[in-house]
Amino acid sequence: MKEPVGLDQALRELLSRLGLPEPETMDRIRDEWPEVAGRPWDEKTTPIFLRSGVLHVEAVDNASLGLLRYGVDGLTERLSATYGSDVISSVELRPPGRRRSTPVS
Repeated sequence: MKEPVGLDQALRELLSRLGLPEPETMDRIRDEWPEVAGRPWDEKTTPIFLRSGVLHVEAVDNASLGLLRYGVDGLTERLSATYGSDVISSVELRPPGRRRSTPVS
């Protein structure tokens, strides 16, 4: 029989198995987004969720989506330098209006 574990430990293990970060990680990314992402990312996108090292970012409109695609590599480098490449290894830019299909983070 397994020893009982605390709820916090069980939650951390579950999130890890699902490829999701601890809730504090995504909170930190959202709070620091304007400073870390910089312009135009801070005004034109919103970080939505992080799974298995991929940060999913939603553009505010389709025009921004097209322009921002060219800067994804630079954004990924800044985020990896700030949070670690083990936390954020790539960025997926998403069109507006796809939040409904994202997991809870």
